Amino acid sequence: MNATGTMTNGMLDQNRILQLVAASSTGSPALKSVTSAACIRCFQMRQQRVQQPLPRAGTFCSSEAAQFLSCVNMETFKTCLQEYWTNSSSCITLRKFIENCPIPS
Repeated sequence: MNATGTMTNGMLDQNRILQLVAASSTGSPALKSVTSAACIRCFQMRQQRVQQPLPRAGTFCSSEAAQFLSCVNMETFKTCLQEYWTNSSSCITLRKFIENCPIPS
């Protein structure tokens, strides 16, 4: 993320991330829309975590980039476009798990 300018001094650059998603040459416009929406939801979730930090026992190393990318992947999966969705029991089970379990921070 440092190389793409989406993270500077340990901080995510929301505008730059959304610009890169919009300018992506791969994927359908619908997929870009789903990905942008996932990014925005993850920015909002991160802001809530910053405002209401969870108590942590012991030493904890956090990677802002890894947490953000994990969140975007899960949010995109939850709203998977029909053209990419595999209607298998394992995919359905995973989607239900992601929808019902909080994202670890």
